[in-house]
Amino acid sequence: MGRFTRSAIGLMVGASILLSGSTAFALLDKCQATLEKNGLKLMIAANKALTKCEDTIRKGVLKGDPAHKAAVGCEKALAAVLGVSGGVPAAPLPEKTKIGKFIAAVAKADGKGTCNEADLFALGHLISGISAPGTRGPTCTDAITPCTNDSMCPAGFSCPGSSNWAQYWLVWAKLKLAWLEQIFEVGDTTALLDVAIEAGPDAVPACDPATGKGCGTDCTGAPPANHVFRPNLCNFSALKFPQCRIHSCNLSAAAGASIQPLGLPVGLSNKKLTLQLCKPLTGTPAVAGVATTFRPVIGDPGRGFQPPAVVPISGGIRVCIDQVRSQGWCDCGGGGVPFEPTACQDHVQNDNVGTDDCGDAVGTTGEPDCVCGAPAAATCAAPCVACVNSEDGSRCHPGTVNGSPVPTIAGASVVGSCSVFNTISLKLVPQGICLNAMLQPIGTCTTGGPGPDAGCAATPPIAGGPGVACADADGADGVTCTADDLIPPAAATSIPFTTGTSTSLVADAVAVQGSCSGTMMNCATDADCTSPETCGGETLTTLSFSAGPGSGISCAAMEASQLAGWNIVGSFPALDGAGGLNDTVTTFSLACE
Repeated sequence: MGRFTRSAIGLMVGASILLSGSTAFALLDKCQATLEKNGLKLMIAANKALTKCEDTIRKGVLKGDPAHKAAVGCEKALAAVLGVSGGVPAAPLPEKTKIGKFIAAVAKADGKGTCNEADLFALGHLISGISAPGTRGPTCTDAITPCTNDSMCPAGFSCPGSSNWAQYWLVWAKLKLAWLEQIFEVGDTTALLDVAIEAGPDAVPACDPATGKGCGTDCTGAPPANHVFRPNLCNFSALKFPQCRIHSCNLSAAAGASIQPLGLPVGLSNKKLTLQLCKPLTGTPAVAGVATTFRPVIGDPGRGFQPPAVVPISGGIRVCIDQVRSQGWCDCGGGGVPFEPTACQDHVQNDNVGTDDCGDAVGTTGEPDCVCGAPAAATCAAPCVACVNSEDGSRCHPGTVNGSPVPTIAGASVVGSCSVFNTISLKLVPQGICLNAMLQPIGTCTTGGPGPDAGCAATPPIAGGPGVACADADGADGVTCTADDLIPPAAATSIPFTTGTSTSLVADAVAVQGSCSGTMMNCATDADCTSPETCGGETLTTLSFSAGPGSGISCAAMEASQLAGWNIVGSFPALDGAGGLNDTVTTFSLACE
């Protein structure tokens, strides 16, 4: 597990952040604004519809009115959001519903080239394969031009098929948030809705089948006498909600991570894996097909990996893992969707022109946060003899340009296959941090105190004499994974997990650092050294490791929280890890018992 601030900023979202200033992502802010603006509209509309429905039911109950009076208004309000047809009163056309308008807004931006698959991917959304479930293309309606969105097609032609998975996932997420707000504010929300769902007709038959007035509620689609079908209201029955339910399992003895090429095992058994599986919306035309064959996976912020896992190197490195969110799907119908990820990251772009060894555009900015550890200085120019990262004391190469992780996704999902994009925040906490005279971290150590222990003594000496201290990395409270740890949390990192196989590569991995010809400062390329010095003695190699295959389970078993045997696997590349980890590929297996 390497430094995420440099190595990834997320396996899948790192490219977006590092390339956000390029032409490819020049309109990324517009895509973000589109999702935020229209997603908020959808959530507010759903919340208003539920509020109106519940308020009407509550007033009717207090006044002693028959429940069918409130049911008429509930069906109308909820139909404006979901748009399930065939009910009374009639639902708007799919494109006029709140869900339909949200999807149309994203599709419109896609057509303008401001919110296509690449943009959504850059914003950290799971793009399964190209855009599946809901695959676009493969060619425009001219049957010639390859496409994944309308903006790629010649004038007068479009990219056929439904738009990509991210917007469908956002529909569920926004409806989930609207539902949660209701049940937080009104504890008997489900009971109130059941009043309207179970409403019978007037005692004296006065049912108007055209308006639903005086009619009882039917949820089968074949209403008996004096009843009308109310499918949008019925989508909120106790059998369907909560839409997204939390499921969890304890990880088995087979669960764990492995840091390669060091072969370091990280045990994860007896830790907890938590996610939410969402039920489909029945009959909602704007998400038809996708909604009925795939189950969205949603994960909220949480800390299930307690106590912290330990990397078994000298002194031990504790791993603090916080889940930020999960976004994904499980295939309940055998859709044949790509779901097996591969990620490639080039440590040294300096030897490439145009694109690097992994296909990423070659940049010009060297590794960030480099400072001189010995003698202590703000930059790694001569006479510096040890260049380190200012955050964790790991090795640093100021002139070496790192590539961003480049993903590809292959394979074909079967029933039970899952693809889960897990965004986490990782913090690697050693026993101690070596501080130089400027209180900059220049390495790790094992014994806190005013003088250097063996770990600090191994770092290059500071010119002018002493000045190195070993500080307890847990901070003043002495507890790992709290706010006062001396190691700051890394930027959120998105790792794709799969029930198939996951592979990660590091091209031009720096297996052995070189030395600048004059100062002997550590280096990976000539660009790290102060001209006219050159770098010599470095060894570059390729790392490639895989995790899996994992194993899926049926959607029925997952909905019943019977997760035993479910195993999702993942991997990610990392550059210049602290504590001597250096360039690595970390593989995961999260197997439920």
